[in-house]
Amino acid sequence: MLNAKIHKHDLIFKEQAGTSRGTLAKKVSIFLGLYQDNKLIGLGECSLLPGLSFESEKVALKQLNAIAKEINKKQVLPNSKKLEGYPCVRFCVETAILGFNNVSFDKVFVLEIASKNNPIKINGLVWMDSQARQLKKIEKKIAQGFQCIKLKVGALSFEEDLALIKEIREVSKKIEIRLDANGSFNKDNVYKILDSFSKYNIHSIEQPLKAGQVNETHELIKENIIDIALDEEIIFHKKFYSSKEDLLEKLNPQYIILKPGLIGGFSETSQWISLSKDKKIGFWLTSALESNVGLHAIYQYCLSLQLSGYQGLGTGSLFENNIESPLVQQGENILIDNNKVWNLSMLFTK
Repeated sequence: MLNAKIHKHDLIFKEQAGTSRGTLAKKVSIFLGLYQDNKLIGLGECSLLPGLSFESEKVALKQLNAIAKEINKKQVLPNSKKLEGYPCVRFCVETAILGFNNVSFDKVFVLEIASKNNPIKINGLVWMDSQARQLKKIEKKIAQGFQCIKLKVGALSFEEDLALIKEIREVSKKIEIRLDANGSFNKDNVYKILDSFSKYNIHSIEQPLKAGQVNETHELIKENIIDIALDEEIIFHKKFYSSKEDLLEKLNPQYIILKPGLIGGFSETSQWISLSKDKKIGFWLTSALESNVGLHAIYQYCLSLQLSGYQGLGTGSLFENNIESPLVQQGENILIDNNKVWNLSMLFTK
């Protein structure tokens, strides 16, 4: 017998996380569990972020409860393609179905994962904070072996941001520096700021202008001061462009950032990847503060694509009450430790 259960779980940050949309002490995740004869087989996560998630918590809960009710009543799996207007919910449902079809929620893509043979290289993300605290975090990331540092810019003063970039370059000229502005700059200051940053061999800067400033972003990308990576522009593309193709044609960025949990799951992500490859636009994948459940699914998706370069996947270490999993961080890599097991005791307890 097929049945479904919904469980809401507030993930609590060990330290408050500073973002461009405010400081977070906790975040909401909603889980969909698919059971066959009372055995959990499929598990998906709907991870919600204020200001970034297309759906509100209320809307996501309503949709997922309706989906679970329909599954329990009709004994059939839902069609995730019908959830196009609910990208976070769609990621959750799609992941749960992939696990169910493969008879194990932790084998979403049926990969033979060896603990030492399939690492994914990730960037070392330094969260927004005071200049002094960010400097300590940078030093810690470098000591851990990260060769790609992602630094949030635009929250501090320009001088403070520049000092942090200089500090990284003084430690190493080889470390890859990625910047993320989260739309902090405007057309009047962005050229001067990027020109100053460019003197320190910056790999790329994410979303220097707010999403939807089509002409301004096009001109900035064309100027090619620093390679531009689009993030929020991708998440909210339906507000400003007629299609994915329309966005890529009009802006032609050097990179796009793909967050499966926010843009509609792996099917949508794969469409973006196909289009970007056709246009010779680079990309990398990023998690969006999912628990280890959602992070593990994105990790497997990355493995299935055999990606090179640094991905923006979290490490699951930010939360006090994360779901225990075999996914671990070793230096700048995340991978599966076959000596560890899943512990789902805080979800779907009887």
